[in-house]
Formats: sequence, structure tokens, C-alpha cells
Amino acid sequence: MNQLPIFDLHIGPNKWTSVKLDGVANGTMVREIIHVLTQNRLQVCLVKTGKTIPFISSLEFRPLNNNTYVSQSGSLIAVSRVFFSPTPLFIRYDKDIHDRKWIRHLDNENLSISTDLLVRGRLWSWLWVV
Repeated sequence: MNQLPIFDLHIGPNKWTSVKLDGVANGTMVREIIHVLTQNRLQVCLVKTGKTIPFISSLEFRPLNNNTYVSQSGSLIAVSRVFFSPTPLFIRYDKDIHDRKWIRHLDNENLSISTDLLVRGRLWSWLWVV
């Protein structure tokens, strides 16, 4: 077929997002949602919207405290969680208690700066309170 899949993701009967892998670097895409269950089960549906067959390579669940992210209107969708480094494409920080994936910021116009020195001071103390 030589076509990358295009499909929708639903949480139960409700559309969550559309997935289109065309133009995505390395065919890698991460979709993330924080959803509060109303029952003791969850249905994630891959909905075929064209001629291609939908697929996912993994589905991960993480329990969160009720006060971690507060929403008055339902589910929350992550817009962006980036780190600034030339490699790798994704990372997970050991000290991030929620085991979230961070994606590399892809902007070729940024200047990369690094140091082998220990960065100290109160200014950076909040970084690990994620």
C-alpha cells in the first residue's frame, strides 16, 4: 500500500485525537491524555477513518493522585513536554515520579550550550519538583 495510517483515537465513544503519521520524524508519535475514570474500566478504540489499518505499538497507564492535575471539565491533553538536547528523541527522568516522556525540542536555529560544571544555586532547585 505504501501509505502511512491515518486514524482516530477514542476514549470510549468520545473522540480523543486524530493520528496522522505522514511527515512525522521516524514514524514516531506520542499521544498523551489524563483521563479520570467514571467506572473501573477504560476503552481505548482505534477507529479506522480511511483505507489504512490503524495500529499502536504501546499503550501505557499511570495512576495519578486526584490532586496532581485538576480539571473542572474532563480530560486533559498534554500539549508539550520538551527538553533541550541534541539526542535522544525521547527521555524519561529518574526523578520524575510520574514517569513522563519528554521529547527533544527540534529547532535547528537554536544554539546548543553545555557545561561539565556543577550548576548550583536556588534558581535551579525547583527543576526536580516536577
